[in-house]
Amino acid sequence: MLSFLKLLGLLFSIFPRKLLVLTGEILGLFFFYFTPIRKKVAHKNLELIFPDYSTKKINHFIKQSYAHFFIVFLDFLQMHYLNKKSFEKIVKIDSSSLTMLNNINGCILMASHMGNWEMITPFFHFNQLPLSVVVQSQSSTSFNKFFHWARGFEGVELIPKKSPIETMKNSLIKNRFLALGSDQNAGKRGIEVKLFNQKINIPKGASLFHLQTKKPILYIQCLADKDYNYNIRILPLHEYSKQDKVENLMIINKINSIYSKLLESEIKKYPSQYFWFHRMFNKKIYNHDL
Repeated sequence: MLSFLKLLGLLFSIFPRKLLVLTGEILGLFFFYFTPIRKKVAHKNLELIFPDYSTKKINHFIKQSYAHFFIVFLDFLQMHYLNKKSFEKIVKIDSSSLTMLNNINGCILMASHMGNWEMITPFFHFNQLPLSVVVQSQSSTSFNKFFHWARGFEGVELIPKKSPIETMKNSLIKNRFLALGSDQNAGKRGIEVKLFNQKINIPKGASLFHLQTKKPILYIQCLADKDYNYNIRILPLHEYSKQDKVENLMIINKINSIYSKLLESEIKKYPSQYFWFHRMFNKKIYNHDL
C-alpha cells in the first residue's frame, strides 16, 4: 500500500494543474452521490451553523466540500514531490505575513481544517523556517507511514498527538514554530467557546503553551482561490503574560474566543473550504447512524 500511494502521488505530480483539480471535482461528485461518507454529519453541522439555509443550499455546500476535500487530498498525495519552484507556482504568501514569520524566534501557530492546511508544512520547509507539527496518527500502519513520508520535509518535526506535553513545549523553547490544529472537538479536555452561537469545545493547548513559554500566538490560514492555487496568510492573536491562576483561565477563554471568531469569519466567506465531516459539537446531537 505504501509503495502504491507513493506511485500514485508521483503520477499526480506529473498531471497538469487543471487536470488534477478536475479529477478532484469528479471524485467529489462521485462520493457525494454514491459513497456519501459522513454526509449526514456534514449536513447536521451545516444545519446547526446555518439554521436559515434550505436543504438544497446545504447539499450544495456539502457537494462543494467533497470536491474541495478531494482536490486537497490529491495535492497531499503529490506534495512530497514538489520542489521550491513548483511549490511557489501554486502557493503564495503576502509580504507582511512572511515578514512577521521571519522576525520572530518561533511561536505557536493555531491552524484549522480550512482550505489546504497540509500545504503549511512544505511552506515552512521551502522558507527554511523550523516547524514542529502535532499530527494525528492513522489507524492503518501503511497510511500512517505514508502520511509521515508525505509530510517529512527537512526542518519539519512531526510530533504524534499522544506525545508528552514536554515534547511540544521543548520545540518552542528551541525557538521552533509549533503548529496545532485547534478546531477539533476536544470534549471535556477542551475549553468551551461559541462558533456561530453554537457551543463547541476546542483544544486549549495553544493558550496553555503561550502562558508557559511566553511565545506569541499566530493564526495561520491557507485558502484556495478560484483556480485552486493557495494563499497563506498570518494573523496575530493578542499576547498575554499575567500568571495569576484566575486570570489564566480568562486568558485561555479570550485566546480561544478570538480564534473561534477568526474561524467563523473564514467559514462565512468560504463555507465549502471547511472540513464539515467531523463531529464538531457535542456527540449527543448526532444520531447513531451518522
